[in-house]
Amino acid sequence: MFADRGWVRRLAMKGKFCAIVQLAVLDSGAQGAEAVTWAWESAWDSVNGEFSRVAEVVLACNPNLWWECGHQDNESFPFRAYAAFSRQGTPGGEDVVISFDFKRSDGELAFTSDVSRGDGEVLAAGPSSETQRATDTGRVREWVVRTIEEGLAFVHEQEGLLRRELC
Repeated sequence: MFADRGWVRRLAMKGKFCAIVQLAVLDSGAQGAEAVTWAWESAWDSVNGEFSRVAEVVLACNPNLWWECGHQDNESFPFRAYAAFSRQGTPGGEDVVISFDFKRSDGELAFTSDVSRGDGEVLAAGPSSETQRATDTGRVREWVVRTIEEGLAFVHEQEGLLRRELC
């Protein structure tokens, strides 16, 4: 299913951390690129940890659970992350997907997040926000960190929903 959505890298794991690192930057300046790359590295570390923690919670009530997580980037999306879950343990047959998307558009960087069924039906809309892409990478990095923290809090709040859908 994610191949159809343009996902280029993923790793299937059962109860372990996913470990994929593929990064993008917002600005082309070397110092700015380094600062923003740090934000994406940090974002993936945090997102990966929360996705893995949530998978452990669901595995406790459904030992047949199959899940995978991953992230990628492209020209329009400097960072996209997902966790996909199948209650019957069937790879590729996602029942629930958690997604985080950062999208570049018209001089802005926008964040959206949600928990949805494999068919795309949104079960819970997560936080979303926008910021102006600026040469002040410190400001952009602070926004990325704050936005990721809000997204992680949202995922944490969805444990009950994930149990209902997957156990």
